[in-house]
Amino acid sequence: MTVDFGSFRLKFGFSFFAVLCLMLLLADGKTALLCFVSSMLHETGHLIFMKLFSCSVKSVEFGAAGIAIECQSENTVGYNGEFFIAMGGITVNAIICIASLVLFFLLENVISEVIFFINVFIAALNMLPVFPLDFSRALLALMMSRLDEAKAEKTVFLISDIAAVVFTAFCVLYFIFISLNISLAAVCVYLILLNLKRRQTDVKQRD
Repeated sequence: MTVDFGSFRLKFGFSFFAVLCLMLLLADGKTALLCFVSSMLHETGHLIFMKLFSCSVKSVEFGAAGIAIECQSENTVGYNGEFFIAMGGITVNAIICIASLVLFFLLENVISEVIFFINVFIAALNMLPVFPLDFSRALLALMMSRLDEAKAEKTVFLISDIAAVVFTAFCVLYFIFISLNISLAAVCVYLILLNLKRRQTDVKQRD
């Protein structure tokens, strides 16, 4: 489903609703709601840094791989801007973690503890160097500021492939020697799909 507001476009993919339904099945309603709100706040972090670097938003797309925010093509924020925009979501999650941890120790509120672990999970997931997760995009911007574009992309994509393989191997060993963890399995499948999607995009661009 696509909704246009002038030059701004809002997209909702079927896969987004499928993941949302899966989340509701695997977790209770309150936890699912906190996950959704924390994810929205994560994306708000990107939007805040886009605003700071005067980058107008062209479209926001909700899909299985998360929420993709696209700037207007005429906007150029430079590599420093791209780095901070990429890290904006993780920054917001870190702030929420600190705030919820303080609230937990002051009030011993169980919800604060849940919020803390949800935001730790979101931040940790996006810190994995698998493209196009946030840290990988930040790393690409950092390398492009020092290397030519082709070499920077090749390096980051190689790191992404290695990270995906290492994490998958870890998951397999964990499942064999410890137990099958549904959350870990979901993350493993998610990273594999991200890497496959990136590879398909590379093939299309070469063709």
